[in-house]
Amino acid sequence: MGISAEHTRTELRFNGDERLLAGVRGAIEHIGRRHDVADEERIDAAVAAEQACRKAILQMEDDSLCVVTIDDFEDRVEVSVESPRCSGHARRNSPAENVMALQPDEREAEIKKRVDRADFEASNGRARTTLVKYFYKKRTHS
Repeated sequence: MGISAEHTRTELRFNGDERLLAGVRGAIEHIGRRHDVADEERIDAAVAAEQACRKAILQMEDDSLCVVTIDDFEDRVEVSVESPRCSGHARRNSPAENVMALQPDEREAEIKKRVDRADFEASNGRARTTLVKYFYKKRTHS
């Protein structure tokens, strides 16, 4: 049985509780398995999404929500992580961590290594990271 060519969308909303990131990673791993994506590629997509969420959490205020949208296409997965940027220091971090969260840093470089495209935007008090990972099927042995 083949995979449906139909596009599906999953939206997850969570506060700064990092335990909820397992749901983001699990959803992306599930999509990769359904599409028979090579293990390394599937894990890279899931880890990149988790890193993007952690970056968003560092920028969030106490009562903020992060919105993660996962779009599942026949040839790729697209993940959008959107959160409000805090105006001062976020509650969960030391002052040094907050400064790092508000500057471009190594996290973006790490994320970019794991996906085919990564866009980072900030405007109107919101930060958005969009990740795209194309599916490469597992190679079959002859």
